[in-house]
Order: sequence, then structure tokens, then C-alpha cells
Amino acid sequence: DMDGLGDLLNNLGNIPYQEATEQYSLKDFKLIAFGSIFAAENTAAKSGVSASDLTRIKQFYLGRIDASRSLDDLHQLIISAIFEFTKCVKEHLAEKTNNPVINRVIHYIKVNINMKLLAEDIANALRINQHYLFIKFKQETGKTLTQFINEEKIKKACYYLMFTDKSLLEIATYLSFSSQSYFQTIFKKIKGQTPTEWRKINAYTK
Repeated sequence: DMDGLGDLLNNLGNIPYQEATEQYSLKDFKLIAFGSIFAAENTAAKSGVSASDLTRIKQFYLGRIDASRSLDDLHQLIISAIFEFTKCVKEHLAEKTNNPVINRVIHYIKVNINMKLLAEDIANALRINQHYLFIKFKQETGKTLTQFINEEKIKKACYYLMFTDKSLLEIATYLSFSSQSYFQTIFKKIKGQTPTEWRKINAYTK
């Protein structure tokens, strides 16, 4: 609940942070920050989010916390990390439907997101009639299968743009886009920005 989390933090204000600055040294507050990251990862994992996604986020924030030299930075890193883990859970849970067959399709797409995903291959792998797949997927999700696959690939691309320094070509190749230019076209269609523009605004890497 991203909105609920925002309201909670706004209602709490800086009370926990003010108490920490009064009671703890930078070293002690780093330990608190580390504990917050592990607790958030553990909570997110219970919802079924991919362990590899959670691990990458965890490692990123642990590195930033270790390198931090001020309580203000640590405070912002904790909040940012909690929001990032919560976002992962929200996206994961939002994509479940009431149809167990379509849920299997969604899971298959997510697990194999780096592969070239064709409807025929998905239907064969899951032993589903291809016509049924097309019709039911649109009914249950409100999106065509191709649209959903592209959106999932772009979500994963955003993840790498934000948390790594991989080049556009590396990301496009990993996600099995036919070319870097096609990747950029799909990215801009979905996000309204080029991958480079999006990375400049959102990337955490230095």
C-alpha cells in the first residue's frame, strides 16, 4: 500500500529519526539501517516477489548505507528502500487474477522475462490452447499478451537502468529485444521517455 505507507511516514514525521540522532552514533545508526533493509526484504519475500530482484535491491542499499557519512543520508536511504521494496510487492500482487491458468502464464512470463517470449511457445510450455490463451488473457488482465510481455520487459529494463550501469545494448540483449533501437522504441512508447532520459532522472548509480 504505497499511499498508506506515505501517510504513515507523514503522520510519524521525523520522530523516530530525531530520537535516533539524539541516542545513536553514525555507526550505531548504520546498524539500524542495515536491520531495516533486511526486515523489509524479509517482509517483501513473504508475498512471493522474486528473490533475485529483492537481493539486488538489498545489495544496492546496503552498499549505499555502508558508504554513507551522515545521519541525514541514512534516514533518506531507509525511507527510499522501504518504498522500493513496497513497490515490488505492489506490482507483484497487482498482477494476479482470479484465473489460475492465466496466473500460471503471468508467472511463466516473469520467470522467463529475459527470453524471447512468443505466444506459441508459452502455450506449448504450459499446455494451453493458443486461442484460449489470447482470449482469456485479454479478458482477465485487460491487456493483450504482447502488451503485457512488453510492459514486463520494460519494468525489468527500468530495474537495470536504475540499479546498474549496464548499457542500453546490454539491457536490450539480455531482455531478448531484436535490436537496441526496437528496445528504445518500445520503452518510449510505454514510459513516454527514452531509456537514457529515464535513467538520468531515476538512476541511483553514480
